[in-house]
Amino acid sequence: ATQHPADADKNNSIVLNELTAYAGSWKGGSNWTVGPNPIPLSYVTRAGFLWKHGEIYTFDSTKEPPLCWVPKIAPVPDGTGDLAVERSGERLIKPGVSTDIQIKVLPTTSTSAYGIEEHVADNWTVSNISDDGTFDSDSRVIRWGVFVDANARTLHYTLTAPPQIISVAHLFGAASVDGFLKPVSGQDRVVA
Repeated sequence: ATQHPADADKNNSIVLNELTAYAGSWKGGSNWTVGPNPIPLSYVTRAGFLWKHGEIYTFDSTKEPPLCWVPKIAPVPDGTGDLAVERSGERLIKPGVSTDIQIKVLPTTSTSAYGIEEHVADNWTVSNISDDGTFDSDSRVIRWGVFVDANARTLHYTLTAPPQIISVAHLFGAASVDGFLKPVSGQDRVVA
């Protein structure tokens, strides 16, 4: 398709209500009528990038999705998705105990839109998600964003180990800025 999936009226323009609806479906883990399902994180941040750079976009067949959708008015060069994003928290806890996990996000000044997805191990409980993040219990994914700014943030959530059993929570996540993906670095497990 030559139109971005967020472009509900297929007029090669992503307006705020289209971005908001698309990002809301992504955050809620629900399906979208057009394009890949579940909605890829990089597609959402690309929609934010297009909205922020004049709303009107064109299709560049020489690039792969989502980078194939480029701003038409005052085109801006694509960045590299450079973003520092690192997870930290306690590495060893007792069964049934909770720990705070932090994800520090440091975007560059050229960032237009970014979001984060964090995958959480089965049987571990998630609570106290910061910054209007949402947890999709079916896919076990926490989603933050889409942030249409270049502000640094420290996102966090509480992770609680299952009671009375030895368990390891393998943590992995991804950040996307303007349509580019990057893995979350830093601590990748909690042992109970």
